[in-house]
Amino acid sequence: MKDYRKLVWLLFLAIVIIRLAIAFSSPYFDYDSYFHIKHIENIAQTGLPAWNDQLSYGGGVFVFSPLFHYLMAALSLIVPIGIIGKIVPNVLYALLVPLSYYIANEITGKRKLALIAPVVVAFMPVLWSNIFSLNPLCITIPAIFYAFYCVVKENDPHRISKFLVSVVIAAFSSPISIIAIPILWGYLLFLRVGKTKIESELVEVSIFSTFFIVLTQFLFYKNAILANGASVIWQNIPAEIIRNYFAQVSILDIIANIGILPFIFGIYYIYMFSFEKKKESSSLFVAIALAAGILIWARLIPVQTGMIFLGLGISVISVDTIKQFMDYFQKIRFRKARLVMALLAIFFLFSAAIPAFGYFQASKQSIPGESEINGMLWLRENSSENSVIAGSVKDGFMINEVAKRRNIIDGNFLMNPYSEERFQDVSALYTTNFETSALELMNKYSSKYIFFGKNVRTEYNASKLNFEDKKCFLNVFDENNVKIYKTWCQLE
Repeated sequence: MKDYRKLVWLLFLAIVIIRLAIAFSSPYFDYDSYFHIKHIENIAQTGLPAWNDQLSYGGGVFVFSPLFHYLMAALSLIVPIGIIGKIVPNVLYALLVPLSYYIANEITGKRKLALIAPVVVAFMPVLWSNIFSLNPLCITIPAIFYAFYCVVKENDPHRISKFLVSVVIAAFSSPISIIAIPILWGYLLFLRVGKTKIESELVEVSIFSTFFIVLTQFLFYKNAILANGASVIWQNIPAEIIRNYFAQVSILDIIANIGILPFIFGIYYIYMFSFEKKKESSSLFVAIALAAGILIWARLIPVQTGMIFLGLGISVISVDTIKQFMDYFQKIRFRKARLVMALLAIFFLFSAAIPAFGYFQASKQSIPGESEINGMLWLRENSSENSVIAGSVKDGFMINEVAKRRNIIDGNFLMNPYSEERFQDVSALYTTNFETSALELMNKYSSKYIFFGKNVRTEYNASKLNFEDKKCFLNVFDENNVKIYKTWCQLE
């Protein structure tokens, strides 16, 4: 029997090379990554994250799961963070390609047919949106899917220990690991409904995983939970931002994220799954797709993260759908079955390549330009150390990490009860026509500088401050539409 694993790992290598080539096309990371870079560097220097940061919100508290940051800090002692920070996430995301093959092979028992899964995952559009990202999801998502692979790999005597290690890694990396709980119990429910014998060790590890993940997240986020209650799910994000972060999605959005053919085959499989005898191995990945879909619909999970889980679940079960069609073609002796499959493969590649390229282009817009970095470096050199810089939410972490200055607001909303007020004030600053209103807002936060970059132009549809020509605001930095203003005035 021919072994197709070499082809799978060659595909993995090709995806790694492509992702790294794109990632290193810019020396910068996306805006949110600078939050993680700050903590990675702090761990490398002091051994601890910056739990109490004097720069964020002019002084704030951070709560997060630190395993990823410790691992990256250890690696950064060997290789600079600007290099290792691009290599590790892209390699880990690319590992989903061979992992999907091994999962599909376990489910279908057809090595050749299982090759479809890694191709689908390799060209899944949503996975091309995080090339410039450095965040814990790059370790959490592969860890969770490896844990699920251990569940379906019944002939591995060490699968339970491997499963538990993967769950521990995921739980200490990101709160998104909590998604494993509804998936595991949904899987057990499907087995029960299908009258499939449930192994006692599967129930035991599900109970352990549930309590361990919940306890771990409570330990890390106890203060946030006590402060925000159930709304901690939405991370205390301002209402205007939450509409995009936890956005409502349509079927077209799902197709654009995971591809039209995987969507069709996956939905067909879930539909047939509702009426036919439940297949034990594929039940787990139906549970993944349904859990992700419900959480996206209920706005309980960030859209991009939910789409990755949905896409990975559907990519696996869609292979089983194709297997059913191939068996049917063979049964009726349809001679052009191979031609049909070849045409579908070509159609998939073209239909996935277009949105994947679109996501890649969008990801390039999520990284700062050289002029923005130069502006931040100018602030570091020319402003006093206790200066407060006004900037958009997306610019906040970059103000902290690159300029080494305090901001008015950034994406760390969770432990900041006044994030809504600060967001409204910053929005008013960039949209007001009145110099006195701007001065009042600047004085409120003891700020002397306004950063005006790509994010401000996009978010507020502005090319300059409406009060730019007034006497109290001087343009002290101007490079390729990136501007910095300094105020010299005080309101009496």
